[in-house]
This record gives sequence, structure tokens and C-alpha cells, in this order.
Amino acid sequence: MNSAFSEIEEFDFAELDLARYRTIEESNITLKSRCNGELSILYINIVSLPSNMDIFHNFLSNFETKPDLICLSETKITVKCNAEFHPYLENYTFYNIKSKTHFGGVGIFIRDELTVTKRDDLNRSELGLYETLWFDVSNVEQNTSKTTIGIVYRHPGQATIPHMTSYMETVINQLTREKANYFILGDYNINLLRTHEIHNISEFVNTL
Repeated sequence: MNSAFSEIEEFDFAELDLARYRTIEESNITLKSRCNGELSILYINIVSLPSNMDIFHNFLSNFETKPDLICLSETKITVKCNAEFHPYLENYTFYNIKSKTHFGGVGIFIRDELTVTKRDDLNRSELGLYETLWFDVSNVEQNTSKTTIGIVYRHPGQATIPHMTSYMETVINQLTREKANYFILGDYNINLLRTHEIHNISEFVNTL
């Protein structure tokens, strides 16, 4: 184990609680410890990328090793505001799906050395309901298998949860048929603490 990994020796990955938030220090250990070919993914609800771009850059400066994929929800890059905003991050390419309202939107920064195929068959922007962005990602140089990445933002409102449930069921069935290795990240704006109280929420959870 080289010096870059020296601080990992006493870190017990078996003790990781995947459900809790990570500190910057823990995240740096995780990023440095990944094996060749493994994707590292960071997800952020950015609450307006144009407004928070400087904060975003400062946040990323804390990472000694940058993630391969940086997934963003609530970018507020929409057809009604910030439509011409084109964020720049060195060594990454930015892709996004605009919301059709003033709010929402999803985006992703993908490291340039990765091979990317946009999944237009799965991508959606439904007025006032949700935005989703999907990619197949692989690293040809390291001969890694394809991974499908989905970023989701659902606009708030209990009555519209079934629209998201139906869409997600269609997507998951498609990915299952493809035998895909996939990750879904995002903000569903659904209170899972009320799963046993509200039928629309329980149906969504059961679908996933």
C-alpha cells in the first residue's frame, strides 16, 4: 500500500453505514481507496447551479481525488431561466435536462476520459412533474463494463406521485431487460416516513 493510502489502513469499510452522510475526510478516504475501473459518484441537490457555482467550486476543492461523475438536481437551468448558462469544470463535460418551469432541472459533470452514451430513450422533462437524465458510462482504456446512471428531480406535490411511479416502473423494467448495472440518484420530494400512511407513497416505494 503506497503512501497515498496510508491513512486507510485502520479504516474499517465493513463498518460503513451507507445510509448516513459523509464528512469530507471520510469521502476523501473513500475516493482514494477505489480500485481501477470503479466509478466514483457524487450527488448534490445544488438548489441553483448558476447562483452556487462559486460555492460548488470551493466545495470540490476539498477533494484530493475528484469524483468521476457529479450528479446535480434542482439546477434551476430551465427553459424559463438561466437557459443559456453553460457551467465549466476542468476535465469534465456538462450535460443537463432543462425544466419547463422556473424550478427543478437535472445535470451531470462527467470526467472527460469516460465513454458516454446519452439515453434519450429514457430522458424526460415533464412540465411541472419531473426531469430525468440517463447515461451509459464506461472506461474503454480500463476495459470496464457499462454502467447506467440516472439523475432524477421530481417537483413537489402528493397528487403527482403516481406519474413518477409509472415512469420509474417503465425505466426499471427496461433496465432489468437489459440486465443493466445501474444507479439512480436524485431528489424525489417524497416523504418516505409516511409510506404506511399514504397510498401514493407506498406504491412508489413498492415499485422501487
